[in-house]
Amino acid sequence: MQVHGAPAEAAVAGQRTALNLAGVSTEDLARGMTLATADTFRSTSRVDALLSLLPSAKPLKDGARVHFHAYTTEMIAEARLHGAKQLKPGDEAYAQLRFAEPMLLLPGDRFIVRQFSPVVTIGGGVVLDASPAARNSAQKIRPPFSGSCAMVLLHRYWQRAWHGAESSVCAWLMFGEMNIWWGDAAKLAAAAGLVWCNRVLVAPAAFAEAKADVLQALKKFHDANPLVAGMSKEELRDRVNLGPEVFYSVLEKLTEEKKLEIAGELVHLPGAEWS
Repeated sequence: MQVHGAPAEAAVAGQRTALNLAGVSTEDLARGMTLATADTFRSTSRVDALLSLLPSAKPLKDGARVHFHAYTTEMIAEARLHGAKQLKPGDEAYAQLRFAEPMLLLPGDRFIVRQFSPVVTIGGGVVLDASPAARNSAQKIRPPFSGSCAMVLLHRYWQRAWHGAESSVCAWLMFGEMNIWWGDAAKLAAAAGLVWCNRVLVAPAAFAEAKADVLQALKKFHDANPLVAGMSKEELRDRVNLGPEVFYSVLEKLTEEKKLEIAGELVHLPGAEWS
């Protein structure tokens, strides 16, 4: 590694740095790429952000395409506004920006947006969530959340509903805001009250909702099939649409609470009787 032509042991932001990378060629690299140790970050095709328009800009319609600039990266993005059909000049609003290709962004990253055509600067903003849950066009974008570190993390896992995210994602979700490192992730997850489901973390409200849905699905099954001993685990999981980590954690918890019983591959409510 060299900094301004001189050998160096480390480099910091703002220094022009040359690196000798093994196993890659210049054809593999492109402007805007980030160098990091393996499994530290994940690229994303969408972010939730606070978007601001310049007073001199034209109104920005929901779903409009813009040129997105962050660091040395330029990308075409679609701006999906939260609770508004357009953003007026000089105003700001929550928005989800959806990119043509995956890119690396972190909470707290600043960006600039330029009009699609002609290409003039119209505003900018800050990334609030670099891994928002996927939504279809009919779903509203929930406004991002601010507050204590633990509350922000809790809200972001809550947005992921039953699916949660792997525990390794915890630090990544918060990295840019608090300079959180992997060793701090478990402590923050505990402070946020997240529920561990094997390797997956889930917001407590989502876990409680998943439990309720499992019990409701079993009740409906018993009502419709009074002579059947129970419901298979796979059929039940398919009915409630849960990932395996969350599903089996829910079954374990409900069994501990004596709200359901498991006999081999069959699941049934306690006290049910069959002819």
